Amino acid sequence: MNINEIVYKHYNKQDDKHKRKIGVYWATDIKKIKDGTLTPENFLSNTKEEVDWTSVGNIFTGCAYEAELINILKQEKIKCTPHKVKDIKIGKNIILRVNLDIWFKGGIAECKAPTRLRWEIPEWYKDQMEIYHRAWKKDVFCYMFVPRNEVGNLKKLIIEIKYKPSIIRWKNNVKLIKDFDKAVKQFNKKLIK
Repeated sequence: MNINEIVYKHYNKQDDKHKRKIGVYWATDIKKIKDGTLTPENFLSNTKEEVDWTSVGNIFTGCAYEAELINILKQEKIKCTPHKVKDIKIGKNIILRVNLDIWFKGGIAECKAPTRLRWEIPEWYKDQMEIYHRAWKKDVFCYMFVPRNEVGNLKKLIIEIKYKPSIIRWKNNVKLIKDFDKAVKQFNKKLIK
């Protein structure tokens, strides 16, 4: 058994779990649309972009931290629900799908494991957090895991930062999704009929 090959193939396998559908977009798509990696031309592509080894390491670390945090919260009898999914209707025919990390009675936590120490929420996480706030009407907290080499110095594992909602960001996200949906439908009009 080659454990590295198993892990690499796991992150690069094609699956139907997140198969794209016209009119259904994920909160995480906002960043991909903005940076140009998700386009109307590749939206329905059956080929998943290859996850390189650096990304494999980052994804694995982030998922492991998040899973262990959830495990600890449950052992300590903290009521929480991981990975709640909710749909937001935008207009008549568009769904914005939200899959949060941890839901608490009093708020939502989005876990991030950056490769360097961060004391503020980076711009590229804010759109996702805005959508979470709009979906659940709750406070959203970014749980920024401290890089391992800094944990001893800071004597903490997580920097908790409360996201400040923005109606302007929300309106911009809605416009972006509507415009993108229109472009996807235009590009794929033969498939829609």
